[in-house]
Amino acid sequence: MFKSLMFRFRWLIALAAALSALSALAGLAMLTMITDIISSFEKGQYSLTYPFSIFIIAVGMVLILGIASQYILIKLSSTVVYEIQQNLLKRILSSSYENIERVGGHRIIAALERDVGALANGLLAIPTLTFSSITLLLGVAYLVYISPSLFLLVLVAMIALIVLASCLLRYARKHQEVLREHIDSFYSNMQVLTNGGKEIGVNSYRRKHFFSDVMLPLFDRIRLRTVKSQLLIISLENFSTTLVYFLIGVVVYAAQFVLDGVDSSIIVTFVLVVLYMVTPLTQLVGMGEQVIAVPVSLRKVASLELAAASNFSLAVGKSESAEWNRLVIKNIQYRYKGNVEYSFSVGPVSAEINSGEVVFVTGGNGSGKSTFIKMLVGLYMPDSGDVYVDGVHVGKELALTSYMQNISVIFSDFFVFEQVLDSNGDHADDRDVASHLRKLKLNGKLTSLDGKLSSVNLSMGQKKRLALLQSYMEDARICVFDELASDQDPGFKRYFYRELIPELKKAGKFVVVVSHDENYFSTADQILHFRDGQLCQFADGCEGAGAV
Repeated sequence: MFKSLMFRFRWLIALAAALSALSALAGLAMLTMITDIISSFEKGQYSLTYPFSIFIIAVGMVLILGIASQYILIKLSSTVVYEIQQNLLKRILSSSYENIERVGGHRIIAALERDVGALANGLLAIPTLTFSSITLLLGVAYLVYISPSLFLLVLVAMIALIVLASCLLRYARKHQEVLREHIDSFYSNMQVLTNGGKEIGVNSYRRKHFFSDVMLPLFDRIRLRTVKSQLLIISLENFSTTLVYFLIGVVVYAAQFVLDGVDSSIIVTFVLVVLYMVTPLTQLVGMGEQVIAVPVSLRKVASLELAAASNFSLAVGKSESAEWNRLVIKNIQYRYKGNVEYSFSVGPVSAEINSGEVVFVTGGNGSGKSTFIKMLVGLYMPDSGDVYVDGVHVGKELALTSYMQNISVIFSDFFVFEQVLDSNGDHADDRDVASHLRKLKLNGKLTSLDGKLSSVNLSMGQKKRLALLQSYMEDARICVFDELASDQDPGFKRYFYRELIPELKKAGKFVVVVSHDENYFSTADQILHFRDGQLCQFADGCEGAGAV
């Protein structure tokens, strides 16, 4: 993508480079005027070869052309960074949940925060990089033009700088690559700290282990790699500055002891041009860290193996509300990829659900309930088997996104969004939100404005009701509730099983409930009971079906 963006803006880059070259030429012209004036003074001639107005024009060109070229490149860099961010976000949103799980949330967060930031810094360095490079090249060309023999004497020192710079940058890049791997580990452990915060907060031994055995060694590795890479860059920057003054000394001494007949005006011109090159050379070397971080970050972003950004329009496309009557699950099976010696699998599972039916999914922890739910709602693609709605194959005749858009699901590890959306994906009407808040006994806890809730900082039981509110507003054909009634008071459980579910049933919804509440199994039309990844019980009604 980076290369394609550079190609797309190639003419803009060429224009900026041309303006930078003109600005550098104007700067060299300005130096030429100054050296001519100094030379005339040395010869006792006080007549000016160039009028002061010409000098002012040269100064103005340096200023105006420099600003213009850097403005173009800054705007270009910002545009490229914006498009990279947009492209990466599209790729994430277009990728399946299964793929996101495999890539790892910590790697994606690190890419969005660290790598995009590194690309931004690297691309925003393009203006200075371009101007400094062109100034140096033209400066060198000018030195060759005014005295090839004197330039050859300083060429050896310049080659030494280039060789040293390439070596230092190569070593710095290696440290940057290792450092980037440590950054991935840092984000991974921050995710552990967030997800395992309750357990870490309770157990002091766990806190000590996390701090002393996990994070401190990682901090040390990050610190050491950072210091080494920074030291290489700083060494190169200081060496380049020192070498400039060394070159000035070489020019002066060589003109005196090695070469004969070198005019003093040439020596003065050499010194002024070399001094003029100090700033761009220092800037060029100082940007070494930003430049070497770009290919490292590009490789990291490319290695995420996310979906193509071109799939985004399909991933967010609107779907028609479906009036399905029959859902058929035929021999779906899923196997977790991981340990070769042991791999947990779920299925094959077959079931039929009609609109207006309630299906309970039961089983112990690790029995396969959650995996079955993820296959049912389309988050996991079955390794084998098929799903049909009204005889239409999901994934072939019916797009998976269209199928999923007609599903509303509340997982056991659900997330509550601040913004409530209606069935069309628009901001929910506040009057409808208020009505459902009253129904769920949350009207005294929060309000909404333009569909945005005033707060989501509630107890777990109240958050589940809030998730139910959002499910209400989505008004999907298939409703899936994973342990929604747990953590609720007896009164709300009765409401959920005796009023809400019958209400959805009456509306012709497909209702799938993961539950251990045996007292309410009588409300189910079917019960699917899982044990060790297998559907061991498929029965109408609830007779003999109990949770493990």
